[in-house]
Amino acid sequence: MPPDAEPLAVWDVDPTADNTIVGGHAVVLAGYDANGARVISWGKYYTMTWAFFAKFVDEAYAITDPEWTKVKTTPGGLTVEELEQAMKSLKAN
Repeated sequence: MPPDAEPLAVWDVDPTADNTIVGGHAVVLAGYDANGARVISWGKYYTMTWAFFAKFVDEAYAITDPEWTKVKTTPGGLTVEELEQAMKSLKAN
């Protein structure tokens, strides 16, 4: 892909391509569903398929605000323990 080309809207593993990634890239995971993770990269939204996630993601972090958990749950209704369990479930076995 030329340096000024826009990335594809959906990031997926291409079985016919090299699929080598040199270096790395940090993105914000802003949501997810059965199809994959919704990420923000360079100010734009993209979808990362679960196959792409499994192949290329090697670390993930969840950040909480102490104000969220003062009342025992996040704005989404999860406890810190539930957030930790959700993160662990993303880890490959």
